[in-house]
Amino acid sequence: MLSSDDETSPGSEPTNDGLTRRELRERERASGEGTSASAPAASGVSAAGGASGASSAAASARDESTTAGAASAVPVGAAAAAPAAAAGVRSAVPDAPASNSDPFSALFGDGSGDPETLTTSPHPAKPKPKRRRRALWITLGSIAAVIAIVVGVVVWNVAAALNQVERFDLGVEDANRPAPAQPDASGHRPLNILLIGTDARDHAQGDSIINQLGSRSDTMMLVHIPADRKNVQVMSIMRDSWVEIPGHGQAKVNAALSYGGVPMLVQWIEGTFGQRVDHAAIIDFEGFKGMTDAVGGVTVHNDIAFDTGNTTPALHFDQGDIKLDGVHALAFVRERYAYADGDYQRVRNQQAYLKGFMEQVLSRDTLTDPAKLTALLGAVTPYLAVDTSFDQGTMLGLGNELRGIRAGDVRMFTMPTTGTGMVGDQSVVFVDWPRIEEIKQRLANDTLEEYSP
Repeated sequence: MLSSDDETSPGSEPTNDGLTRRELRERERASGEGTSASAPAASGVSAAGGASGASSAAASARDESTTAGAASAVPVGAAAAAPAAAAGVRSAVPDAPASNSDPFSALFGDGSGDPETLTTSPHPAKPKPKRRRRALWITLGSIAAVIAIVVGVVVWNVAAALNQVERFDLGVEDANRPAPAQPDASGHRPLNILLIGTDARDHAQGDSIINQLGSRSDTMMLVHIPADRKNVQVMSIMRDSWVEIPGHGQAKVNAALSYGGVPMLVQWIEGTFGQRVDHAAIIDFEGFKGMTDAVGGVTVHNDIAFDTGNTTPALHFDQGDIKLDGVHALAFVRERYAYADGDYQRVRNQQAYLKGFMEQVLSRDTLTDPAKLTALLGAVTPYLAVDTSFDQGTMLGLGNELRGIRAGDVRMFTMPTTGTGMVGDQSVVFVDWPRIEEIKQRLANDTLEEYSP
C-alpha cells in the first residue's frame, strides 16, 4: 500500500525524463508557438529532470501503470524538445554546426525541419542570362558586319573614283631639283603640294584638263604639310606677281605656264622657296559647282557685299556669313571686277570658300554619310588632274595621316607683297622678297606654322 503522501494527482505523475504530463503539455505549447523562450525552457527542463530523477525511479518501482504511462509520454517530450532546442541554437548562433556528422546542417538544415526556420543566403545566386548574352553578341556581330560592308563600299567607291583622275608628268629633272625633305622620328617627312586652278569657261566637255589649263592659271596655292601632320599651311600666290622666270627673264608668275607648262611653274617655286614640290594637282573651277552641291552647300564669310559683273543675270552677295549653292559658289570665286583691289579680294574669297568647303567636308554630317562622300568624289574627279607620283595609294595614305585634321587646323595666307604697280603696260604685283626669305627658312626648318603674315 502506498501512503497518501506517495500518491500523485492526475496529470502530475512524472515521466521517465523527469517531466510531469502538465509540464509536457506546457512544453509542447511553448514549442508550437516558436517563442524565443524555448532556449531557457530547455535549460529549465534539464534542471528539473535532475531533481526529479530519483522520484521517477521510485514511482516506477511501485506502480507499473504509472511507469507505462510515463513511458508512453517520452517520445512526445523528446520530439517536442529536440526541434525547440535546435531552433534556439539556429536563432542564436546561426553558424554553429548541429552535429559533428553534418557541419552544414546549422546553415542549411537537415531537410526535415520547417523551411521558414532554415538559414539562407541574403543574396541568392541569379541564373546566368545566357540567352540575353547570346542575343547581344548576335546584335553586335550584325552591326559590325553592316559597318564593314559600308566601309567596303565607300573604299571601293573612293578607289574607283581616284582611278578616273587624269594624270600628268611633272617633267622636272631630279638633278635640277632640291632633295626631298628628311623624315622625322615618326618616319614622316614634310610635304609640299602645288594646287593650280584654271577657269577655262569655254572648254569642250571631256577635254583634257591639261589642255584646259592652257597658258594661264587663275589660282596658285602652295600647300605645306609638316612632318607631324598636326596642321596644314596654304599660301596663295598672286597670279600677277612680278618674278624672274628661269630662262625667260622677268614676267608675271603665271606666264611660267605659257613658257613651259606645269614643269616650268614647279621649277620657279622650287627655285624661289628652296624646297621640293612633292606633288601637283590641277582643278577646273567648273568643278566647284558640283563639289558645293554634293556637300549640301558651303557657308562662307563674305567681307564685302557685291554684285557680280561676270554673270548674266548679275548675282548679289550680302556681307557676312552666307550659304552658297553650286552656281553662287562658282561666281563667288571668279569675281574680281567688283572690288577696288581686284585680285587681292578674289584671293581672299577663294580662301574663304576653301575654308568653308573643308569645314563642311570634315563635318560629321559628311564623313558619316557614304552617299555624300560618293557624290563628292563623283563631282570632283571629272575636274581634277594630279601628277603621276600622286597615285591612289599615296592619296589614301596621306588622307589617313591627316585624319585628325579639322578646318581649324588649316591656315591660309597670301604670299607677301608690297603692293601693285605698272611695268610698261602691265599691271603687276610686287613681291616682298625679304619676307619670302623668311618663308624659305621656315619651310626648310618645317616651322611655317610660326610664320606671321
